[in-house]
Formats: sequence, structure tokens, C-alpha cells
Amino acid sequence: MDQILDAAEEVLLAHGITGLTLNAVAARAGITKGGLLYHFRTKNDLERGVERRFIARIEHKLSKLRPATNCFPSAMIAEIWDDWQKGNNRFAALILSASNGHSSKELQAFGASLLGRFDGQSPMVQYERLSFFAIIGLILADLLNLVDISEDEAARIHLAIQMLMNNG
Repeated sequence: MDQILDAAEEVLLAHGITGLTLNAVAARAGITKGGLLYHFRTKNDLERGVERRFIARIEHKLSKLRPATNCFPSAMIAEIWDDWQKGNNRFAALILSASNGHSSKELQAFGASLLGRFDGQSPMVQYERLSFFAIIGLILADLLNLVDISEDEAARIHLAIQMLMNNG
């Protein structure tokens, strides 16, 4: 199933939501359409699979943090930034959500749980919360080609993020 989800993320990132078809995913995964339909009966099921895997990846990272730690926002910012810099496909679920014009209930519940981790925290953590969502927005804007970030701008952004994490 990971092979199918990897292929779906690759197709989504390469061709956008309109290019995400069951035929395209099956071809990219090197399986028949029937093999894909065995695991995901519809395109909507495939999209939910991409979203669930994204949530599982982030939750796995979160499970490694101590629950009471104040480093959660910095750790999440670092994870998002590192993944973006490496060009990984982990943002396919967010692009999918943005392309559909709304998030699935699973992604919305996950977002609410992330926000809950910031409740009752210090002003610095609240600042990190704002930075966290600003970074997600910047990454999505870049991935959706809404902005064109030069190498120099990316380097300055990276430095600012490092400073934020070192002060957190």
C-alpha cells in the first residue's frame, strides 16, 4: 500500500489535483488499475489514504517528544522545514487539501489537536505557534507556485527559522 501512496504523492506533486487520477497513480506505482482498486476503491479513498499517512507520519514524530516539553513548536517547525528543504513528498496531503478548497475531517481534527498542544503556554510558545503556521503557509505557497522563493530568500528564511529554534 505504501507503494501506491508514494505514487499518489508523486503524481499529486508533479501534476496537481487534476492530474491525480487512478490511472496515473496505477501507472506510477507499476501496478494495474485493478490492483489499485483493491486497496482504494475511489479517488476520494486514495486522497484520504494520503491524508491519513501524513497524519500518521507527524504523529509518529510527535510521539518521540516528551509530552510536557516546551520544545514542541520548535520541533515541529524544524521537521517541516527540514522536509521542505529535502524536497520530500510529505506535503502532498496539505497540497491536496488546499487544492480541494477544504480539509478533510481527519486533517481538521489533527490540526485542532496540534493547536491544543499550544494552549496555556508562555508568550514565546504563542509566538512559535504563529511562526509554525506562517511557515506552513510559506511552504504551501511555494509548493503551489504562488510565490517564487529565490535561493537567497530561502537562505534568509532558513537562518530566521534557526534563530527562532535556538531561542525557543
